[in-house]
Amino acid sequence: MARPRGRAAECAGRLPATRQHAGYHAGPLPATRQRDHGYPAPMAPIHDLVERLVSALERLAALGETVEDEWTYVHDLEVVWAARLRAVAAERSAAAGADDGAPSGGGGGPAVPHAELEAAMSQLVAEAGAVTDPHRAIDWLSTLPQCALVALGETAW
Repeated sequence: MARPRGRAAECAGRLPATRQHAGYHAGPLPATRQRDHGYPAPMAPIHDLVERLVSALERLAALGETVEDEWTYVHDLEVVWAARLRAVAAERSAAAGADDGAPSGGGGGPAVPHAELEAAMSQLVAEAGAVTDPHRAIDWLSTLPQCALVALGETAW
């Protein structure tokens, strides 16, 4: 079977494996998420996860702005996607009743278990950080937020 090409291939393997209700967990948390006394380790609030993505977008935009003819396009992508991601974070925080980081299904799709969401966002930020080509950075200005929105259970478009 041929591997998918394009942006779908870039997202493959970076999204959470399951999409369950945030309050449901079938067993103990992975050992990496446990403290010594058995309580789950604190997770980053959804707002913090999104701000990490926005910082990655800013780095990509700075790299993409080196392509002189694309400056306006790069700037527009950065502004629009950062605003969309922040709006989703604000909606999720409001739906949770507090900024406790618990993802809710208030957006366009089901909630994702938070540990998986945090891992997916970390991998997306790492992948974006590995981009060194300005033209590839411009591609990732659309790819990164769309993958993040899918991981959040939102509509990417």
